[in-house]
Amino acid sequence: MIFYINSNDRESGTHGNFTIRLNYPPGVDFDRAVILDASIKRSWYLIEEGKNTFTLIENNIEVPIAIPEGNYSFTSFRYVLENLLNTYSPHHWSYNIAIPNTATGPSTAKYTYTCTGGNPAFKFDNYIYEQMGFLKSSVNYFVDGELISVNPVYFNRDVIHIHCDMIGDDKSNILQTLSAKGSDFSSINYQCTDIDANSKKVVKKQMF
Repeated sequence: MIFYINSNDRESGTHGNFTIRLNYPPGVDFDRAVILDASIKRSWYLIEEGKNTFTLIENNIEVPIAIPEGNYSFTSFRYVLENLLNTYSPHHWSYNIAIPNTATGPSTAKYTYTCTGGNPAFKFDNYIYEQMGFLKSSVNYFVDGELISVNPVYFNRDVIHIHCDMIGDDKSNILQTLSAKGSDFSSINYQCTDIDANSKKVVKKQMF
C-alpha cells in the first residue's frame, strides 16, 4: 500500500516532528516500510533558539553568550560572534576574530581568537562548539591572549534523518537518510531507486 503523508495533516506535533495515523483496511498485512519519494522544505536554521548558547569565562566570571537564531556563513558568524564577545565581556576586554588570508596562505577554516585584557576561556556543553571550531563538552583557554580553533569551523548540515516509530525505538528508528545539500530555504527532493535495499522492517503498525 502507498500512503501520502503531509505534515499539514498531522494529528499533533510540528512540521519537523509529528504524529499521523495510517488508515489501512482490516486484514491487510505488511512487514516492511519504505519512503518512495519525499519533498522537504529546507526551512530550518543552522542556529536554533534554545540550542544557541556557550559560556564566556573571564577571571572565573561566567557569562552565557547566545547567538541569534538563523543561518550563517564563515564570515557572517565571525562578525556576529566578535560583536557579542565585546558587548558582553564582564571586564570590557577587547576581542577580535581573524580568518586565514587565503591570498597568502592555506585555508584552514579555523578562527584565531585574540583578546586584549586577559586570558579568558570558552566553555561548551551541547551547542555552538562546531560553529566555533571546538569539541563538545570542552573548556578552551586563551594563552597569551590567543586561542585558535581546534577543528575547522562548521556551518553545514550534511544529511537529514527521517525517523518513524513504526520501525524501532528512539535509537533505531531511522527510516531514511537524505542528503541535505542545497541552498537555504529551497526544497530537498528524494526518490527511492531501490525499494528492497531501502526498506526497513516494521515492528509497530499504529502511528507514523
